[in-house]
Amino acid sequence: MGTPQDWPAALSRLEAVLDRGPLRGGGPAYDDLIDEALEMMEDTKRLVETSDEGVRKRFAKSVYAAGQQCQQLETTLMAAAARRLLSAFNAVEAALVSATVCLQMSFKCKLDDERSLNRMATGTLALVLGAGQRLLLELEASPATNTGLPMTFVTLNTQMRTVCGLVRLLQRPWGSGAAATCAAVCAAVAQPAPLLAWVATTGRMIARMQATVLTGRVIGGIVWDVGVEYVEVLSRTLAAPHRAAFAPHQLALAADVELQLRLLAPVLGVLDSVVLQLGGTTDAGRLAAACGGPSSGGSSSGGDESSSPASILWTTLYGALRLIDGPALEPAVERRLAAPSFGVRLLGQAAAAQRLLLASADQAAVDVRVAACAAAARLACRVAQQLLANHIARQQAAAEAPGACISDPQLMPAAAAMLQFVPAAAAAFRMAASEEAQQGGADPPEADTWGLCVWLAAAINLPLACEPAAVLSDCSSRLAAWCAAADAGLRLLPLLVRLQLGWQQRPSSGPPVPSEPGVPPPGALLARVLLKLWAVYLPPVSDALTIHTETSLGAVETARTMAQPLSQLHATVCRLVHWAAALDAEEAAVVPDLAAWRWLASAVHISFKEAFELNRALIDTGQRRMAAMSSAHARALAVVASRAGLQLDQAEGGSRLELMYIVAASSCLPSQLDAQILAGFDACTRQYWQQEAGSIDFQAERVHTSIWDGEDWPRFAALLLTGGLLADGLAVVEASCLRCNDTPLPSIFRQLMTTVYVICYNLGQAAARELLKLAPHLRSGSATMQMCAHHAAIAGYQEALQRALDVPDGMQPPATLASLRRCQHVFVPAAAALAAALTAFWSEPEQQAAAQLEQAKAAATRSCAYLACANLGAEGGPEAGEGTGSHRCGQCRTAWYCGTTCSHADWRSGGHRRVCKALAAARQAARAGVGHE
Repeated sequence: MGTPQDWPAALSRLEAVLDRGPLRGGGPAYDDLIDEALEMMEDTKRLVETSDEGVRKRFAKSVYAAGQQCQQLETTLMAAAARRLLSAFNAVEAALVSATVCLQMSFKCKLDDERSLNRMATGTLALVLGAGQRLLLELEASPATNTGLPMTFVTLNTQMRTVCGLVRLLQRPWGSGAAATCAAVCAAVAQPAPLLAWVATTGRMIARMQATVLTGRVIGGIVWDVGVEYVEVLSRTLAAPHRAAFAPHQLALAADVELQLRLLAPVLGVLDSVVLQLGGTTDAGRLAAACGGPSSGGSSSGGDESSSPASILWTTLYGALRLIDGPALEPAVERRLAAPSFGVRLLGQAAAAQRLLLASADQAAVDVRVAACAAAARLACRVAQQLLANHIARQQAAAEAPGACISDPQLMPAAAAMLQFVPAAAAAFRMAASEEAQQGGADPPEADTWGLCVWLAAAINLPLACEPAAVLSDCSSRLAAWCAAADAGLRLLPLLVRLQLGWQQRPSSGPPVPSEPGVPPPGALLARVLLKLWAVYLPPVSDALTIHTETSLGAVETARTMAQPLSQLHATVCRLVHWAAALDAEEAAVVPDLAAWRWLASAVHISFKEAFELNRALIDTGQRRMAAMSSAHARALAVVASRAGLQLDQAEGGSRLELMYIVAASSCLPSQLDAQILAGFDACTRQYWQQEAGSIDFQAERVHTSIWDGEDWPRFAALLLTGGLLADGLAVVEASCLRCNDTPLPSIFRQLMTTVYVICYNLGQAAARELLKLAPHLRSGSATMQMCAHHAAIAGYQEALQRALDVPDGMQPPATLASLRRCQHVFVPAAAALAAALTAFWSEPEQQAAAQLEQAKAAATRSCAYLACANLGAEGGPEAGEGTGSHRCGQCRTAWYCGTTCSHADWRSGGHRRVCKALAAARQAARAGVGHE
């Protein structure tokens, strides 16, 4: 069993090893010395922790002797290493392990004997920076050396552990003896050259190891360990401006960009490790365990045993981000940013780091996570600004006039990466604001929210300065990234307004007054930038979606990728409208752009159109989901029209597609729809038909696109038929044929007539379903006279329509004027008569109540069933139960609400009060197996 007195003896035996001559392949003497040192570590720990003061004094005496032996041994080892003897390198390794273990035990036991600590710390440091440095150089330079060999890993890890423990001691000395040792260590590294040479060599080796390991997408435990400790060493020495002892080192580093580049590589490798291997994991403990090292003994050097694996991970991310963004490596980062691809890499790392930090529920390290998120935001801001500055410099060098929008292909991936960064940045901003509020308004160090406002606004200027079409043109994943960015940005607006008003009320705790005239305060500035990110990109997004859906395969893939993000964005846009309408004068002054309701009307329309069309293209999109989307949009549109002074019942006041989708997909009966929306749809459609057509083909196509939704929605088909729109549309096409003495292209003409046929046929099927509902009442004798009359009328007109539609299976209508007239004079009148009968039936009180229940079921598919929800800052998805903090109605257990404000408002308005009992009954019936949803 080893004792403290064994330490100097173990080190002395190394000299005997050298005297015996070369050791081939390491040999038993080398292995025995390593094993002996590790065994003594455990024995000494147990002995010191369980013994009296006398044992500690004997331990201190042994540490002093071991330190003295280290200093003597360093000279001997350097002389032997100069002869490049294998025995010397083995002895250096054994000495490093033994000395490091002894030093670790001094830290673990919090030895406070100044004389012993000084000798051990300075002796071990001399051993590392002298013989240890020489060993690393030989390992690096030898052609026969593979950086993946265990000897290289262990050597590097041992040295890194030693230096990391010493710099931690500088940060947190535990007594007067340790404080004196700190001064001795600082004096030992007063000359910059040895330490800078050592960090340069270790940096090169770590970067090489990282490249080898990451190629296989596996993070080796020791590689992660040394990367973590390397980041900590740099953070506490070369990147610590308050450390006077390292001021000469920092000056020397500032003058050597090549050295900075060598130090930068392993720091980037640490972030790459997280991005490549851990980006999809959310549990911090599993993350640290997957890395293989932060929980090991090496990471607890210097008395950091209390650090959890998760907190080590957060601290490492924070340190790496600060190093990359800090002044110590600034020239190196600027040089690398000359290549925009490096900027893309940094933005990706910053976004991945933020997602990782935000995914944790580790409350013990929330201050570090907030600061790390702020560091990621600062880094993104710097990257964006530097890339823009580099682009302008390239333009000036080429004597090019700066364009209104940047379309440089090199910058587009960086702009797209910035879009991916925004959602995580918005979540980080929320976390910082929450932490700030818990501290009573005091700003967390380096994570103040007004500073984050400035950084994020500057960072988002990169995609805003670029041509949106160029940014989005590459793939549909960029479109999805923009959706997520726009959605997260809009949801942040209420918090920005609240913070900005708070700063204005407490000037001393808020941001400084902007120095430039006309520059908004930080909260208003970020709000304006986020609104621009949504509004400026909307038209190009619409164009890009049109391009992506031109082919059948592209349409399916785009719908699968974009339907859910666009649904989420549309739900947020509806909330934006109601939230903006409820702002008071003081709040509205923070977001003055929202006062221009005309542009907001256009942006709201595009958001709805794209979300509706792509969700409709999905096979699994339910009718209720589409109905809920259109009903919520109808509520928002009414607010926009009122604020913007638009007359929806006039052709110029609304958008034809917007109104058509609302009317078509709504689960409401025509009598339950807003009269202005119905009148606006009719007026817009007729004006659309009367526009000058380039050819007869365009005229037929316009009529076709105005009626084809009748194929899927029978109530919309009934509206087209009873209101005369379908007949009038066909009359427009007929008049155009007569005027031009021609017919449209066969494909277009046949498509129009087929759609008319399908509309009529599907209406007949809808009538058959209604007859089935009435049949039980007729058989049981419980049918009223009114029911019998409706049944007879519907059955008669349905039979007449079936006879009119009696076309042989598979037969396509010929593309002739005669076929068109048959549609006009045979199909449409028969279908119109049936539509009138169905409309009369649907107007009965029982059917009106059933329609209201269906509307309520549709609304219940949303995260908030209150269709006028103004909770713009609500988190979570758009579907029922997906809202963060949402709850179900306690009575019906069907409708979900984002909070009590909306549930009470929906009840007071009568919306949910009228259907709550019916929803509860329907749910009970479904659970009993009687009904079905």
